[in-house]
Amino acid sequence: MLAYRRSVFLVNFTQDGNTYNIHLDIPDVMWTNLLDSYNIAIISTGYWYFRSSVYYLNNTTVGTSSSFGLNTSVYAIYPAMQIAWDTVLRYMLKEFKGITVMRTITVPHFESSSWYNGGNCNKTQPFFDPLMKEPLPWANERMTRVQTQAFKKAMDYINENSMDPKKLLLLNITYSSFLRPDGHPGAYRIQKPDEPRNDCLHWCLPGVIDMWNEILLELLLGTSV
Repeated sequence: MLAYRRSVFLVNFTQDGNTYNIHLDIPDVMWTNLLDSYNIAIISTGYWYFRSSVYYLNNTTVGTSSSFGLNTSVYAIYPAMQIAWDTVLRYMLKEFKGITVMRTITVPHFESSSWYNGGNCNKTQPFFDPLMKEPLPWANERMTRVQTQAFKKAMDYINENSMDPKKLLLLNITYSSFLRPDGHPGAYRIQKPDEPRNDCLHWCLPGVIDMWNEILLELLLGTSV
């Protein structure tokens, strides 16, 4: 059975207007209740952490992503994301009997401005960078570093506990997606009333995602699934 489950933070949260209350140490029941039905789980999260948020540990407020007038510290987004990833991966290693595939973030290609401010993506060809020396944008590089550090920490846990190293795989598609500014729908999509005209974050099908599927297949074949 193949299924898609939407869990934007991978950990539990509630929404209060435009603010999200994120419990960084509790995996989202949206997917944890269903794990036993699957042999392979592909997980990812990223850009939703840039929304206004209040962070919780042990059901206690520990910080916010920006100033809310609360008597608490202001958390940087990346440490909060790191805690959430550590929570999720540790849960998967302890509770999930199948293979977990951690997919890194993709890279948006807004030009001129951002999602809600008229950004566009009009390129029709990939970037040509055969030596892979073109640096990622700073925020994307930082997010990817959070994810790869969480993966390494989880692999250390696997080794320390003599677990099967094939239990956790890394699907790193960040740099390859960075090279494909031509792969977004832009203005050519079904636009909802509350959405901006150009979508330079998500991807066309068929397109770039087909390559991710090929990489995923090679990863899984290497585990003798």
